[in-house]
Amino acid sequence: MKVGRNDPCPCGSGRKHKQCCLASAPSGAAAHLDFATLNAQGAVLQGQGRPEDAAARYREAIALAPSKAELHFNLATALHDQGLLDQAIDCYRQALVRRPDLVVAHNNLGNALAARGAPDAALASYGKALALAPDHVEARFNLGVAQQQVGRLDAAIGTYRRLLRAQPGRADAHYNLGNACRDAGRVVEAIEAYHAALRLQPGYRAARVNLGQVLGTDGRLDEAIDCFTAALSQGPPDAGLYSNLGNVQQQRGDLGAALASYRRALELDDAPHIRANFARGARHWRWAGADVPMRELLTRAIVQAWIRPADLAAAAAEAIDCTLDDAALCADQLLLALLVSAPVAALPLERRLTRLRRTLLERAVGLADPREAQAEAGLELACALARQCFINEFVFACDDRELAQVGVVRERIAAALAACAPVHAYWVAATAAYVRLDDIAHANALLERTWPAPLSALLAEQVAEPAEERRYATEMPTLTAVDDVTSVRVRGQYEEHPYPRWARAESVVAVATVEGYLRRQFPFAPLESLPADGRADMLIAGCGTGQESVAAARQFPDARILAVDLSRASLGYARRKSLEAGAANVAYAQADLLRMGELERTFDVVSSMGVLHHLAEPAAGLRALAGVLRAGGVMRLGLYSERGRRDVVAARAFIAERGYAPDAAGIRQCRQDLAARAEFSSLTARRDFHATSACRDLLFHVREQRLTIPAIAAWLDAHALRFVGFLLEPDVAQRYAQRFPDDRSRTELACWDAFEAEFPDTFAGMYRFWVQRGRD
Repeated sequence: MKVGRNDPCPCGSGRKHKQCCLASAPSGAAAHLDFATLNAQGAVLQGQGRPEDAAARYREAIALAPSKAELHFNLATALHDQGLLDQAIDCYRQALVRRPDLVVAHNNLGNALAARGAPDAALASYGKALALAPDHVEARFNLGVAQQQVGRLDAAIGTYRRLLRAQPGRADAHYNLGNACRDAGRVVEAIEAYHAALRLQPGYRAARVNLGQVLGTDGRLDEAIDCFTAALSQGPPDAGLYSNLGNVQQQRGDLGAALASYRRALELDDAPHIRANFARGARHWRWAGADVPMRELLTRAIVQAWIRPADLAAAAAEAIDCTLDDAALCADQLLLALLVSAPVAALPLERRLTRLRRTLLERAVGLADPREAQAEAGLELACALARQCFINEFVFACDDRELAQVGVVRERIAAALAACAPVHAYWVAATAAYVRLDDIAHANALLERTWPAPLSALLAEQVAEPAEERRYATEMPTLTAVDDVTSVRVRGQYEEHPYPRWARAESVVAVATVEGYLRRQFPFAPLESLPADGRADMLIAGCGTGQESVAAARQFPDARILAVDLSRASLGYARRKSLEAGAANVAYAQADLLRMGELERTFDVVSSMGVLHHLAEPAAGLRALAGVLRAGGVMRLGLYSERGRRDVVAARAFIAERGYAPDAAGIRQCRQDLAARAEFSSLTARRDFHATSACRDLLFHVREQRLTIPAIAAWLDAHALRFVGFLLEPDVAQRYAQRFPDDRSRTELACWDAFEAEFPDTFAGMYRFWVQRGRD
């Protein structure tokens, strides 16, 4: 967006400086020469790029002729040039006290107010300028800029169109019009405006870049790639351009080219949004045999959580050679990063680690002398493996012999702690790979000892942090009773197994408003303006362990978020992770979403992902949430698909037939039996198969209902909720656009039902979508 522009000298001299070079003199030639000379000197100094010296001259002139509005105006421009906005604003206002009809002062005051972060006041100033001079081009241009800044996009579009009727040759106005149309979801008009800017200025690089973005949004991928390629040839290498090019290449299905573009972008600018783009593409790339630089990028993506590390677990597992010996595994930084960040999501690597864990346990059993040394690298791997087992809640298979050996080492540790005797680091690491350390007698004493860094991290994770979570759970406020029969059963499951267990919060890119995010996400959707988008009130109903609420707090830092859940254990975990992530704009409480109406509070945004399908009556849950959503508010929902969970339904029938218990031992045995059967291969590829709480949620949940798209459509109609759009992978969006080109907004649920029938794994995870409540 072009920023607001200050007016030139109002004296009519045609000079390019911003101050008034002439001012009316008081009677008397000497006085005229004094302040006029000082004013002229200030103009020269300001023209030379010396605004501080110019301001000094203007102040001397004002001391001689304080009633002259033009002198105050000139001082304001010098202060404005220095970035002293508060002082400049005061001086513009002083000028207007003396000459309320000084149009240039109204315009420039508006610019200073906009730069100061007061766009509403800036709008008022531009309005006054235009009331005095309706044909004032710069004031109208600046008015459009300010209207865009406050989200009044339709008004901004009208302002730019009126300006262009008077001055059709303004490329910058065409460009800003394109931006406003893009942000308003008026993609066709945005494309026309960018083309108009480029016809006037073929070298207008920013217009070409933004044209490429909207062409990509419109599905015109080859044209978009041509735009970005041309823009790259017009100037120096640009990280954002390479990232945009990668996005379109990925959308077109050319993942290798996309990752190459992202890599080039990261070489130029290691920015969070570029990192996220690379990581999202990395999920689907074939990583077997990847070169060292690519593995290093994947390692960074996991360690720094460019996206959720769990989303990269399968890619990392593919890139790790499971046939490596123990020494080589100790040196594999990608493996070490994965082990401490997310559950391993691949059976071959899981089996290799299961064997390695057994080997480490046998070593620990053989270390009778607590002072016996072991290799530091081996300890790092042992601790990382133990942290993996804590993250996946000890889901790896183990036999009775291993359990007996763990008992031996565990008792050895407890006895040593009771006697204040030495404890070998390998005893602790090996035990922590099978059982929680905080279950060992006197475990807190381990925190008081000095350990190598890998073991200190393991002890913090297994002893110190769980104690914090229990304290937060005890202190958690209660907003409603939890007495619904199904709610009580669901709460019991998550008190035993909070879900999901996660290590690092993803590096979400902050956005200014929820509405802005939605308009970019769904450019063709019939989206109304949100009721209060600057400081939106948001409810996350069923927040679990806080992964979603922390991400929302980071993505929408100005939102006020209330996150509720049935389970205190989950909430304690969420509270600890929020503090760790610095998510200060989210508050947690225990509540049943069925009783949200008791809060006597409404919200601009409601999110409930993966929750309603666990209720006795999911429709009752939607009714409760719709009841606290303000008119014009938006809701994000996640619901299980009947078609997408065919493998889960088959597995649940298998479990019911065999009678596996929904406890840790039963889940471990069930996983082994399912993994041995070829018909469940799609199930074992699911991420939730690879951790105890996740597998219980996936296969053993006390209540699960699945829906169809027609059922969802009926729900939305019943509650006056308008479908905004599904959250989709780029390849799914492109395939749908090719299959149903007339549904530009991608909101025809009948078409989506037909699409899912044709591609039944489209929503294998969940239907994830946004809706909006009407204002009627």
